[in-house]
Amino acid sequence: MTKLNQHFLNIGACSTGQEWVAKNCTTAEECWGGLLDAGRVDWAVWWLASDRGWQAAEPLARRWALRAIRVHAAAIMDAYKLPASAIALRALSDRASFGEIRNAALDALDALAALAALDALAAEKRQQIADLRELCECPWHEED
Repeated sequence: MTKLNQHFLNIGACSTGQEWVAKNCTTAEECWGGLLDAGRVDWAVWWLASDRGWQAAEPLARRWALRAIRVHAAAIMDAYKLPASAIALRALSDRASFGEIRNAALDALDALAALAALDALAAEKRQQIADLRELCECPWHEED
């Protein structure tokens, strides 16, 4: 067993991962590059965190969370015509804490939920008007 294989066994790699390493890698650098070339982000992050701890993976998680918020969530806010929420999401600092990222996302979700609630209320009101027109006639006439 190579040192690399022993290392993955020691840090608790799954059997599938251990088999992949044994089959594809002879050095740690080759393994790292192979994981990235194969698109195995999940395994690469697991290895990084298992070996170096959360502190090593935390900058990645922050960057990925910020990108999801700034790009995808902000685009949703734009699509629903909530520009203030989109601007707030895009303005998050690169040094924003996870709490600040979460709070910005929750604020945007609140704005979206309020808009959805207004849409639902408007749809219900339209249905109520249709029901009144279909089922009821004017309750009083000048002739009465």
